[in-house]
Amino acid sequence: MGSGISVGGMSRSPLLLCLLSVAVLLPVARAADPIEIPVWSGVAPGSEGVTMKETVQERGKNGAVNRALRRISTPTLTVYLPERSQANGISLVLAPGGGYEHVTIDIEGHAIARRFAAQGITCAVLKYRLPHGPFTKATSLSDALQAISVVRAHAAEWNLDPAKVGMMGFSAGGNLAALAGTKPAKADRPSFLALIYPVVEKDFGGVPADVPPTFIIQAIDTSIGPDNSVRFYQWVVDAKVPVELHLFTKGGHGFGLGRPGSSAAEWPQLFVKWLGETGFIPGPSAAAVPASGPAQY
Repeated sequence: MGSGISVGGMSRSPLLLCLLSVAVLLPVARAADPIEIPVWSGVAPGSEGVTMKETVQERGKNGAVNRALRRISTPTLTVYLPERSQANGISLVLAPGGGYEHVTIDIEGHAIARRFAAQGITCAVLKYRLPHGPFTKATSLSDALQAISVVRAHAAEWNLDPAKVGMMGFSAGGNLAALAGTKPAKADRPSFLALIYPVVEKDFGGVPADVPPTFIIQAIDTSIGPDNSVRFYQWVVDAKVPVELHLFTKGGHGFGLGRPGSSAAEWPQLFVKWLGETGFIPGPSAAAVPASGPAQY
């Protein structure tokens, strides 16, 4: 397993027993029937006494759903389980972006989850607390790491391989995924990373030698320049860990699944193919992934 690049057209606290007992009562859902569960059992640590009310802003155009969630105090996971006959044991915790100011829950969360659940990948959309009021970026990271722990705790119930729990993040969610993949102890990190037009600051601090295998994409026609993705790519290359980077000429920032027909819209196929080439799933082909649906902007 090696590194690739293409340019151009294209320690956690254990899950509490009471959460597990509640989860046993949850129905086994099909991909079309997502289930929502809490990230933390009871009140999330740091949310005690917090009374701010979550807000929802609909920003969709032409009938598309594109909600921005703010003032989150109760983090959740919305889980999309594939049909058992299609399930491949891979799972993804999805961290939507929003500049750590809001969570773009639909085009970088639910739409992504539906796409990959149709390919046999269990997806859990993370609604995480933001650096607002009593919360900090460390709060966001604690929610992300606990979400990974929750998914692993449900491995037997959801027919998952606990060694194949990845994290995919978009923009600021990409920053959050990168933190989750590099800052905690290895046992608490995701098994692999997918950084989708991530924000990776110059002072991020590099990566450990045992950074998880990483897949990265970004369009270059945006103020969030390709240097964000390139620097993380180079760090993983230097660590001699499998990594792949795709830079697309057009796409802008925050494109989600990408505009149909664009090169950037090919990234889900590229990601599934990468999972096969790195050994997470057995040899899928890009042709196995359906083309992008309607644009969701």
